[in-house]
Amino acid sequence: MQATTKISSSFTEPLYTIGQRVQQGRIIGINYVMRGWQYTVFNEDSKRTVKLAESEIKLLSHQEREARILAEVDSHLRQLALLQKELNTDLEIRTPCQELTVNPLRYDGSL
Repeated sequence: MQATTKISSSFTEPLYTIGQRVQQGRIIGINYVMRGWQYTVFNEDSKRTVKLAESEIKLLSHQEREARILAEVDSHLRQLALLQKELNTDLEIRTPCQELTVNPLRYDGSL
């Protein structure tokens, strides 16, 4: 079952979405308060959450967003390589984009 939210027609829709990456971190919650939309943002570096008004949210540039996503992918690939090494086997990883084989003995962070 998918969660749904009903919003009065007098409210404006929020500009940002849950999961969106912004300069302050990643949006993990959205609430409507008397002054408008308030976002809960988790900062990966500090491991803290902050509540920010819509006007305080700063978007990432296309290059910053891409760099953060690629860094996250790289981090996950390293974790997969470590787990694969524990299993002592080559895993064939299938993604919607391509098939990957990560060799933990030769993994250098590139595909």
